[in-house]
Formats: sequence, structure tokens, C-alpha cells
Amino acid sequence: MSTTPVNHTITLHVTCSSVTNQTKDSCCNFGQSSGSNESFNINVNVNDTVTWVGQYDGPATTTPTVVNITKIQKERDSEIFGKSNGVIQGSGSPETVEGTVQNDTAGLDEVYYLFFNLNGGQQIRIDPRITVNTGTS
Repeated sequence: MSTTPVNHTITLHVTCSSVTNQTKDSCCNFGQSSGSNESFNINVNVNDTVTWVGQYDGPATTTPTVVNITKIQKERDSEIFGKSNGVIQGSGSPETVEGTVQNDTAGLDEVYYLFFNLNGGQQIRIDPRITVNTGTS
């Protein structure tokens, strides 16, 4: 028997009004209490939906700071979200990304690339993990 699909919302919290690839670890997190962004892992089941959103939690700025999640891209050959090129583009304003975990992906443990920017600026990349559970727990 399979489980009822769940919608997981992964929020990238940005705490600085300016972020670079060099400062991303001190300026961004997924709400984890310890560990790096690269060690952040989400556990999902087949048919679950994952939505990545950005949230600015930093100091007030004259122009509101918008965190756009511009795309999710697989690191290796798996296609957890069923995209042959492994890329899901962001959409909306601010941009968010949504994907549904595909059948035949149970047991995969993958690094993926999350690309984001602030107010349409420089693309920043973080490499968190996603694990597709093997059971139906």
C-alpha cells in the first residue's frame, strides 16, 4: 500500500541584502539548526511534490529584496522529477520551483543544484540533497 502524496515546501532563508557564491553559507540556510547548506537533506516519497521558495529575512532595505528560486538541476544522471534534461525552471513572481517525485526513483539519494538570485541579480548555487524513501512509511 502506498502513502498519500505530500507537498513539501522547502524555504531558502536569506539573511543578507547581498549574497555571492562566497558568502552564501553565512547568508543563507534552509532553517537547519546545524550543518552546511550542502548537507541539508529532504526525505520524500514517490509521488510527493516538492516546492522550493525563497524568503528574505535580512535587514530592511529601501527596495524590497526578492528571493527568486530560478531553477533546480540534477547533479547526476537520475531524473527524480521526470525531466529528461534534469532541469525544472522557476516561474511566478517571485520565482519558485515545483517538482513531483517520479515512480521508479525509490532509494535514490542525490545532490541537486538550487539556483537563486536576489532581485534578478547574480545567480547563486547551493547543492543540497534529496533522498527518495524506499518504503511506504
